[in-house]
Amino acid sequence: METETKAVKKVSVKVKVKKKTAKKTVVKKPRVPQAKKEYTVPVLDPEQYFWLADGGGLASPEALAEALEQMTEAQFAYHTERDGNDFARWIEGVFGDKKLARLIVKQKTAQQSAAALRNYLAK
Repeated sequence: METETKAVKKVSVKVKVKKKTAKKTVVKKPRVPQAKKEYTVPVLDPEQYFWLADGGGLASPEALAEALEQMTEAQFAYHTERDGNDFARWIEGVFGDKKLARLIVKQKTAQQSAAALRNYLAK
């Protein structure tokens, strides 16, 4: 008997095996909408009031917005063109709100100032 020898070829085969990864469960915190900015107005002494050219005194930014809505452009010019913007200076000095003061300075009319002031206070 003759023995036949067959050559056996070894073949290496790479098999890709998907690794099972555990799914991470991420708990997202619900987004809480930011509350409206509370604009706390301190009780002012009459020395801290804003005194209008016609003699009226204002004790809050809300009162200023109301006054601006009723103000003539000549009255507005008196408080904004003489020595800078009196309204902005009062808001920054008494209430410490630099952002609102900068916003007021940018306005060109009493109506624009009133609208900007109301929008800012509503945020």
